[in-house]
Amino acid sequence: MNKLDGATILVTRPQPKAEQMADLIRERGGEPVIFPTIAIEPPETWDEVDAAIEPLTEYDWIIFSSTNGVKHFTDRLSEISELSLLNQSGIAAVGSKTAETLGERSVKVDVIPDDYSADALLAYFTEQDIAGKQFLQVTGNKGRTTLAEGLESLGAGVKRLEAYRNVSPDSEAASELIPLLRAGHVDYLTFTSPSTFDNFYDMLSEMTDTPEVIIRQCRIAAIGPVTAEAIESVGFSVDVVPEDYTVEQMLEGIADAENENKVEFRTAE
Repeated sequence: MNKLDGATILVTRPQPKAEQMADLIRERGGEPVIFPTIAIEPPETWDEVDAAIEPLTEYDWIIFSSTNGVKHFTDRLSEISELSLLNQSGIAAVGSKTAETLGERSVKVDVIPDDYSADALLAYFTEQDIAGKQFLQVTGNKGRTTLAEGLESLGAGVKRLEAYRNVSPDSEAASELIPLLRAGHVDYLTFTSPSTFDNFYDMLSEMTDTPEVIIRQCRIAAIGPVTAEAIESVGFSVDVVPEDYTVEQMLEGIADAENENKVEFRTAE
């Protein structure tokens, strides 16, 4: 495990994941600055989720796109029915953390793509005969529609179910963060989804006329290519994108980049 050697890293994940990531940064010798740019909340009404649970065993496959989807859906399922119903369908998880969260609930995961992304999962199902199969995709209100559209193009029926909401927290906290950013006291901005970046940018824009200048004073790390693409699409460069799309590997990438910078500095001397 490479050390962060005092690098100051902005954490934009929602709580409690933000604190968990902060602990990982401290363990590696870095200094976290916690600034959640999204908050995870249950849906405004459970009606749609409850309606999907009633015929749950009729789905051939149930896909979970995130740990938040797992937690909210399985908690509701346990309240009104039986968690064991999940084991009557094929279960696919986008990512090791999502699979781990399912395992903690005694749900057997049948498919985890090697590349932790919805695109990789779609590639897996492209090689299967899924015409006429019924899929339930458990996601959030900001989740991408690419996977559902791709499965439908292969002849499958897809129900896209929003089991939680991704909302923007109070932006007043940005007033405390901006002076740190302006003074160059934050080395890296980290983003674990397009929403964490989009909300960060919007929150800065509410408090300053120069969000671009502030952001470009820092280096940027994205957890994967989808998040990196969202950041780059509005004109920013992404310095770190790990090959494995996990927080741990993103921090390793930051540590590697920091070590390379120090080697280059010593060489220049």
